[in-house]
Amino acid sequence: IAREAIVFATGADVTVTNVSRAQLAGIFAGRITNWSELAGKPAPIRVFYREETAESLRIIRSRLPEFATLKFTANGRLLNLDFEVIEALERLAWGIGWGSAGNVRAAKGLRVLSVDGIVPSATTIKSGEYPLYFDAVLLYKRETLKGGAKAFLDFAFSHAGRAVTEAFGALPIEPQ
Repeated sequence: IAREAIVFATGADVTVTNVSRAQLAGIFAGRITNWSELAGKPAPIRVFYREETAESLRIIRSRLPEFATLKFTANGRLLNLDFEVIEALERLAWGIGWGSAGNVRAAKGLRVLSVDGIVPSATTIKSGEYPLYFDAVLLYKRETLKGGAKAFLDFAFSHAGRAVTEAFGALPIEPQ
């Protein structure tokens, strides 16, 4: 249905808007521990990361060489699901974590970071500039769909549905 970005997000009180890949690795490894080290307001960085089996972490490790063998800081907190990271970032306004763009943008007060000056968006995913994304896939036999399932897919692939997908920062994908 869509190609969606995996984004690094912060709590509401973080003033940093852009980080490099090296800075991200430094944060998650515990080498950068205060937002002032990145020209932000002084505050300790609270790190939230995902378990090794998380697909989002597998994608990050495979597409950002700085994360390939990174050991997460002992001061970070391991969380299992996107919604747990989002809830933690909503509670701890100086935190950083990652999740799917749609989930992060739907949350209240979270900020999406640019990486190396690249804003995660449908445009930068399509151009190949932003490397962190996954495909949201539904497998189905079109001829067997009925009711709500058929209506959902009809909408998802319509002009209006594709516009909604793009509004959440994802890249609509043609049905195959």
